[in-house]
Amino acid sequence: MKLKSVFLTLCIGALLGTSCTIENEDSSTYPSLISELADLETNAQGVMHRMLTDGGEQFYLSNPKSGYIADAVYRGLCGYTKIQGSSKPMAQLSSLQHVVILRDSTERPKKADPIKVVSAWRGGEYINLHLAPKTQGGVQHWGFRKESIKEENGKKHLFLSLHHNQNNDRTSYTETVYASLWLEPLKEIGKGDSVTLAICTQNGFENFKFVY
Repeated sequence: MKLKSVFLTLCIGALLGTSCTIENEDSSTYPSLISELADLETNAQGVMHRMLTDGGEQFYLSNPKSGYIADAVYRGLCGYTKIQGSSKPMAQLSSLQHVVILRDSTERPKKADPIKVVSAWRGGEYINLHLAPKTQGGVQHWGFRKESIKEENGKKHLFLSLHHNQNNDRTSYTETVYASLWLEPLKEIGKGDSVTLAICTQNGFENFKFVY
């Protein structure tokens, strides 16, 4: 299995290069830009060449990028367009935004600083979060904690909480953060079991339940 990398700090703003505007042209002739969370794989040469979306689609990149860790998997919010007429599924990557991979922080001192949750959803092998933390540009720490597990009628229910350490970062302005919790390493549960993730907000803890 390829390495799940958390070091996707590069933000590619515009890979398309120069763009132009054509007047009086039906906009439907342009391919639709899709925005989706995805895993991006590198080959043995460290070239990012393939994308696996949370929706279950696989694309080879028409504009592969080099300079990454070899045989790794990066996580990102991808803006892309599908390329038609190719013998294999192809896509052109136009934007790439960092996604935080939530690691098991159960053994660390417990921290649950409040944060705004914009949305939470299940996508592929992940629980995905769109968060809006307050910051002044400092470094905040993220992860998840295993709180407890219950079993009823042959099904397990794992209770997790979001580990969020504000780390003395001042709350000057709101930032957008996307985070993903990879479900596959959670050996306590299997298909059909449930996961509840508790997140501390300004109004107290809010629970998000998902079926694995």
